[in-house]
Amino acid sequence: MTALRQKQDIAILHCDIVEFSRLTEQDEDGTLRAVVDGFARARKLVADHHGELVNTAGDSLLAVFDNADDAIQTAIGLQQHFAIRNHEHPESQRMHTRIGIHNGDARLRGDQAFGNDVNIAARLQERSPPGGICLSQSCFEKLSGEYQGRCTSIGAIALRKIQTEVTAHFLETGYETTAGKESRLDHRRLAILVVPETSNTIFRESNRAADALSIEIISGLSRFRQLRVLSAHTSLATTSEDKPPQTRARLLGVDYLVQVRAPSSDNTASLLVELVDIRNDQHCWSQDFKITQDRSWVGHADLITQIVSELSRHIELAAIGLTATPHPLAQYQQLLNVRRLLYRMHEPADMTNARAILDQLVKVHADHAGTHCAIGLSHVVDILMGWADDIARSIALASEHAALAIELDPLDSECHAVFGITAIWRRHHSQALNHLNQAIALNPSHADARAGRGLAMIFLGEPAAAFEQIQEALRYNPVAPAWYHWALAISCYNSGQYRNALDAIGKITRLNRFHRRLLAASHAQLGDIEAAHEEQERVMREVPGYRIDDTRRSHPYQDVRDLQPFLEGLRRAGFE
Repeated sequence: MTALRQKQDIAILHCDIVEFSRLTEQDEDGTLRAVVDGFARARKLVADHHGELVNTAGDSLLAVFDNADDAIQTAIGLQQHFAIRNHEHPESQRMHTRIGIHNGDARLRGDQAFGNDVNIAARLQERSPPGGICLSQSCFEKLSGEYQGRCTSIGAIALRKIQTEVTAHFLETGYETTAGKESRLDHRRLAILVVPETSNTIFRESNRAADALSIEIISGLSRFRQLRVLSAHTSLATTSEDKPPQTRARLLGVDYLVQVRAPSSDNTASLLVELVDIRNDQHCWSQDFKITQDRSWVGHADLITQIVSELSRHIELAAIGLTATPHPLAQYQQLLNVRRLLYRMHEPADMTNARAILDQLVKVHADHAGTHCAIGLSHVVDILMGWADDIARSIALASEHAALAIELDPLDSECHAVFGITAIWRRHHSQALNHLNQAIALNPSHADARAGRGLAMIFLGEPAAAFEQIQEALRYNPVAPAWYHWALAISCYNSGQYRNALDAIGKITRLNRFHRRLLAASHAQLGDIEAAHEEQERVMREVPGYRIDDTRRSHPYQDVRDLQPFLEGLRRAGFE
């Protein structure tokens, strides 16, 4: 028989999966795979933080640690892991866990643990919100000041089958499913996906027109605070998938699907807009807009307003006034093509081609806010996607054009978002947050502004808050560009969650040198020096002259001490 071991003054962590029975009944095989994967990650996290995994029984997990901070760090890492995983699944299939932590004594024998303090940890878990952590006063007293500052006392509480009340605290992780006023409001918003469709894929001009008008409709619907509209990037990205539009909409968990079709015709420009209620597969409304070629529909802001108003009315929401900067017709048509290039973010050539068009437009209409905003956005995309040859020059140009755009149209959400992101790299962090907040206030569905706000918080030294912001952005833009996942990975890394940083980077299809540096540093911090060296060698083949000091200079942290863990990881990976 295995000997009984006594462990005293330890942190006892109990984790349990929320609604395990419902998930199992709904998809037994998928749930089992998710549990196995989740507990495999937990096993690694426990080892990373010097703990001992006692058992994983069914839908629960028990581990013990000599240090309360290590238990908390493990708990945060596990909640973060499930938060990243859940983006790949609709709401009904997302897995959440509750975690309770208590400091006390335990008797261990094999994969069993005994004692009243073990029971207290299990009961504290029951009081935690899904995605959250509930801990006892005895655990709170052992925590470092950093973690204590993130705790909210809930006073003395009665626990099931525990005779004495226990003083408890919630540790705010940002992964709680009930966290945040905006998240709670979002649950009352109807989610919309706008998808460009064509009657025949050989009509390339129609394809471009459908894409461009979809972007305009998304922009218009986004002004309705009652709606949660998925971003233009998600809209364009999903059109390449080999699935019917309604299937795509169901996978993204939206309530309504708007399909925009622009059939080709010799005599008319034709735009068909259809609205489908995904919740019951009901066709709600459709209308065919036809205008002769001498009055092409692409130049009419009033037509967009009409379509958006009809859509909102049929979704049974009160319409609000839409504002739009007047567009000269020819310029507007070119801007639509530019915006299509900007939002799809396929390759550096997209930005080069967009700027070639914009350079001509700005010579003709130097006082047009949309044109200057688009120029600024093209340079911001180059920075965020790692395509900029001269980052300092790109920052300067993006900032200059975005500032002018705001001066010309102070109520344009995109202008504030672009200027806010440039302010991060200019190390004007308060200014960045101010403009990014304005962008979100003007357009609550602006995913890039939310992700940009997450970036700002990273460089302000608030990685946990940054993770929450980027999670919000991913809800509005589930098929996100690479820079969202890069930012998410940095927030994980700066929280000491190196395995989750690897997971976030793993969402990126085409890795560049910035992603590989983060991969190398994460592997190095986990002790996998061989993998770290492999990534280091790939980076050096791409940029032979790179030095760690380049990162020190280019990363816009407000406090350089927040950059030190990354620099240390780079050194361990073999960079100089």
